[in-house]
Amino acid sequence: MTTASNWADIKRFDPLIFTDGAPLPTKTTEALNKAFGSIVEHLHGATLAQCALVSRHFNNVCNKRMWRAPSFRDGYLYGALHLFNRFIDLLPHVRPQVGQLVTQLNLSEIEESLYENVRPHFFEYLIRYTPNLQILNLSKTSFFSTSSLSNIPRNALPHLRALDLSFCDHISDELLVALAPALPRLQYLRLDSLGTGAGGGERGLAAFADVCDELSSVSVRYNSTITDGSLTALAKFGKIRVKEVDLTGCDNVNDIGMAAMARFNINIQYLSLA
Repeated sequence: MTTASNWADIKRFDPLIFTDGAPLPTKTTEALNKAFGSIVEHLHGATLAQCALVSRHFNNVCNKRMWRAPSFRDGYLYGALHLFNRFIDLLPHVRPQVGQLVTQLNLSEIEESLYENVRPHFFEYLIRYTPNLQILNLSKTSFFSTSSLSNIPRNALPHLRALDLSFCDHISDELLVALAPALPRLQYLRLDSLGTGAGGGERGLAAFADVCDELSSVSVRYNSTITDGSLTALAKFGKIRVKEVDLTGCDNVNDIGMAAMARFNINIQYLSLA
């Protein structure tokens, strides 16, 4: 049993354990806030929620961290699909300043079920309520299709820099042609393993090369729809901007497409043909 005489020793060992309800010294508070700012990037889910209860400053820092890159994989009672739908439903009701904090969304491998589907208006809500979105990962999803892009306006996501549509089931040329004008500042594009039936070949890749003036990195690994025509379009439209191209497993590309890249992409730094 701990006696009263022990408290002084405990306080000397760690003065943060017992403060007797009194505020911490200013220097101590500043040091804590500074230290927390350094570690908050490494915290996730429930840990962030607990830290947000410590103080007003911690709450502000945690909220910014959680909204900047929302995670849908930390739920104890619900799966990623349910959490993402809750997120979409919540967006119209949060302050505009909160939605503007969102810069990264990883929706990869979110799977629809027999009992619940992704909200059909999810992409419209992302455009409307997360205008500062910079990174969007939709790889290995089946819910993103042409129907998701109902009347999508030009420059709808003006800050999006990276888009991953690899291994998606319903990506077509029609979808890519409609999507490209909405992403004027896109720099990194991933269209790996879309398959013959999916599309995403000559017209789709050419559309991104044509309207995305900052496009510098393109990956189309094992994309059987990529041909010399699509590669020539990328070479001519991309010209000096394109620096990285991954053509691994693209069996329908031959000397014509490679010659176009050699002629126009004079600043290419990485090219994979494995």
